[in-house]
Amino acid sequence: MLTDEQKKIRNGKFCASENFKIAKPKGIGDGGQTYIWDLIAERETGKSKDVPEVYAMKWGNDHEPEAAAYYEQCKDIKLIKGESMPLCEVVATPDYTYEDTKEPYGIEIKCPSNSSNHSRRLRYIDYKCIKKNNADYYWQMVTGMIVTGFKKWVFLSYDPRFTDPSKKMVAITVPFVKNDVEFLIGRINESIDFMEKHGIKNLDKLKLLEAE
Repeated sequence: MLTDEQKKIRNGKFCASENFKIAKPKGIGDGGQTYIWDLIAERETGKSKDVPEVYAMKWGNDHEPEAAAYYEQCKDIKLIKGESMPLCEVVATPDYTYEDTKEPYGIEIKCPSNSSNHSRRLRYIDYKCIKKNNADYYWQMVTGMIVTGFKKWVFLSYDPRFTDPSKKMVAITVPFVKNDVEFLIGRINESIDFMEKHGIKNLDKLKLLEAE
């Protein structure tokens, strides 16, 4: 659940959880433009778009700390609760981060209220399955890597109702895929151009990746 301060930081920004709307293969499209207009309205009113908490969202919020604790126990590590982090006109809020390592990473936790969703994820082979079946989650994590500079993310799906302990959680590492990162940076900057065309000024674009 976001705090009032986090909502303030995210107001009018391209938020990680929503950026899949501008990451469609064929372009920003009508859905992407609707998303951008929502951000314009947030900037002009100072009010964030209300999102009612439905049962699925409440289930996920209620079980997220339990999922984090389960992962900590399995890995024998300590996670840090994520904060909203802005970069230019973009904001990412990792659920948790693990930073006691030379290769820090973010954690994205999903606790589905419908157990069939978790059953499907147990059969995911790698991050490409997330990109194909849960594009919104994938681009959320790509945004997180853009903002934090982390070179990987870990996707967790957790359901405490599974009787087999080995099936309560699936953890999939999502690597930093340069082509996807550059693609999303391009779409965000294109969306910023749209906002500026419609009167929103003094916006900061993301920098392209440096050549390796």
